[in-house]
Amino acid sequence: MILVLLNAVDLELTLLALSHGLLFEANPIAAYLLSTPVQFIIYKVTLATLGLSLILVSRRTVMGELAAILACSVNVILIYQWTMCFSWYQAAYTGSPLPLH
Repeated sequence: MILVLLNAVDLELTLLALSHGLLFEANPIAAYLLSTPVQFIIYKVTLATLGLSLILVSRRTVMGELAAILACSVNVILIYQWTMCFSWYQAAYTGSPLPLH
């Protein structure tokens, strides 16, 4: 369940960055889908569902455990990077906090 929460937070922060013009998407598929947030949400949810399904199927194996740890670690790092990005943006351009809705 922690992976679902981490993916949801990453999705929300991605959309927030997009709405503030802070996002450059290096993945060409995701960059195309970002033109319509609904398409991007479907894309992210589909990828997360596929990844989580693979982890659940293999959860009783060493490889499944390692995949879960890696996925959690990557998501935590992404969320940390987003919070740093928003902090730098806030400090450089606004002086007031961004609304994290």
